[in-house]
Amino acid sequence: MNKFKLICLAAITLAYSALNAQDISSKGKEFWLGFMDHSNGTQAKMDLYITSDSATTGTVYIDGQSWSTTFSITADSTTLVNVPSTTAHVACSDCIEDKGIRIVTAKPVAVYAHIHRNFRSDATLVLPTEATGKTYRVATWEQESRSTGSERHRSQFMIIATSDDTKINITPTDNVVKTSGNHPAGTQYSITLDKGEVYQGQAPDRYDDLTGTLIEVIDTGSGASCKKIAVFSGNSATGLGKCPGFIQSSDNLYEQLYPVNSWGKDFLMVPTKTRSYDYLRVIAHQDKTAVIMNGNFAALLNAGEFYTSGQLSTPQYIQTTKPTTVAQFQTMDRCGGADGDPSMTIISPIQQTLKDVVVYSSEYEAITKNYINVMMKSSDTSTFTIDNNKVSFTPFIAAPFYSYSQITVNDGFQHLKSKGDGFVAVAYGM
Repeated sequence: MNKFKLICLAAITLAYSALNAQDISSKGKEFWLGFMDHSNGTQAKMDLYITSDSATTGTVYIDGQSWSTTFSITADSTTLVNVPSTTAHVACSDCIEDKGIRIVTAKPVAVYAHIHRNFRSDATLVLPTEATGKTYRVATWEQESRSTGSERHRSQFMIIATSDDTKINITPTDNVVKTSGNHPAGTQYSITLDKGEVYQGQAPDRYDDLTGTLIEVIDTGSGASCKKIAVFSGNSATGLGKCPGFIQSSDNLYEQLYPVNSWGKDFLMVPTKTRSYDYLRVIAHQDKTAVIMNGNFAALLNAGEFYTSGQLSTPQYIQTTKPTTVAQFQTMDRCGGADGDPSMTIISPIQQTLKDVVVYSSEYEAITKNYINVMMKSSDTSTFTIDNNKVSFTPFIAAPFYSYSQITVNDGFQHLKSKGDGFVAVAYGM
């Protein structure tokens, strides 16, 4: 069984009002994340890849468990930090635990988190605290594979509080498991978290899907405007694709979500290299949100609804009439190609770009082939380099003013740079 992992790299635009927007990079000096449930439990590992264009130092804390470790980074390189599974892994549903993972550095860095075990792995870009928000919609996939033995396969989400006394409303689109019974689909419930506490919610059964679940911070008290949360979603393990005639593999899905106020209306998607096809999901936060794929009407969504594409084997230009979030999915082994297993990434709007970033391509869990997809304005492609080398680009058929490149790379770190309006990049391995 081969493994697939995918990370999307971009800057984030937080639109605080129609007339006032603030650009916040995916680089920062403080980050919050959590070790979501993996079907192999505490046997799974979490690795942090921390990169910077400047030499710096930092510390990773799990304050509620009295654990920490220091690290240093040389300029234009990557440092790996192992997070102890027995300390950080969260296995329960509808539970609150002191297991928030906090990263603090002296200078800005970029952080990627990788959860893996037994050829099951997925990775995510981690957003700095200043890029987190108050309102989120969950993106995940239904539970297509059965739990076996001690393994738990669940559609799930995780919330991490960045300040004390953070009150949160959750409106699930499917049932969420409680200690006894379930929080029913469509019925709002509330939780309160202190700084560094995590809450994990999981769906109970096969084919349950928490996509579209609404998570909102309730503004109360004098310090309400400062209270934000980090939210992750995915699956402890799922077989994605329902392909007949093949042994069904399953992988965990793991992605940090972008807050609703950073969503966009224009997206580019390039299928993963060597695979036959991928899927897309477009999630709406407002009623009457139209989805247009390559210039053709695809769906009209209300708040919390989502559109799932068919099998996509060619690059796509996605437009929506109101801000949305878009997730790209890969299928199980041999379902969409000979290599790779289920994976998910949140695609950044094309207007949210970076001009200089170091990425890390992992070799863990039998990843033997690594690639980077780059998307940018056609007029800027001549300025793009990877490790100081030029690459060729191909225009999008439905949007020729944008172009893409699929680059084969070795494991380890790569330095991506451009001028002009920058680029969006997706790093993945099989």
